[in-house]
Amino acid sequence: MAGTDPTLRQLRRILESDRQPLHSRLPAERVLARELGVSRSTLRKALGVLEAEGKLRRHVGQGTFVGSPPPKGKGALKLSHRPNSPREILQARLILEPQIVGLAALAATEADIEHMRYFVEKSELAPDFESYEVWDTSLHNAFAEASHNAVLAMFMNLVSELRKHAEWSAASRAALTSRNQSAYSAHHRDIVAAIAERNSSKAAEKMRSHLSAVEQDMTGSL
Repeated sequence: MAGTDPTLRQLRRILESDRQPLHSRLPAERVLARELGVSRSTLRKALGVLEAEGKLRRHVGQGTFVGSPPPKGKGALKLSHRPNSPREILQARLILEPQIVGLAALAATEADIEHMRYFVEKSELAPDFESYEVWDTSLHNAFAEASHNAVLAMFMNLVSELRKHAEWSAASRAALTSRNQSAYSAHHRDIVAAIAERNSSKAAEKMRSHLSAVEQDMTGSL
């Protein structure tokens, strides 16, 4: 989308400078958008790309920080000592993500919805598996961010980390045929449309159907 690439370049320069050290907090969106001379919508798309690349992390109600999450302290949510299977991850997602998009249908702002549409477009046009994973992960994180519930956003951040495991990547790569990529893109468009309609039950139903299809495709490839 127009404006996103120049904004990305400006943000990358900021991150590579001494101005924003690792784990420092970026200025508020309104301040940063004004400094870069772009709309907040364009800024959020660029921030989403950098987040998907692991260069930033965003927390609802706290702000945007440089780098991936720092080591977790005592009492923080930790990953299992063993790799989580794709089946386990998908089971958890099937339980929670329909509820997440149902809540997003009630809570999402217009900027949130535009953000989702951007990621749908990027995932639909992704030329390879690696690109698709970046944009698909960003889209599902955007659904959680649009719920404006920090706990649900935390869940999707955990899922993003689990998707980096070798077993998930292998199964997902095998399942991502061109036909399935087209089908998933159609599912995503339907989910976003339901959110834009403020139809909570329809959004949940569409997400459930999408994840069921992904589960069938991925577990069939194991």
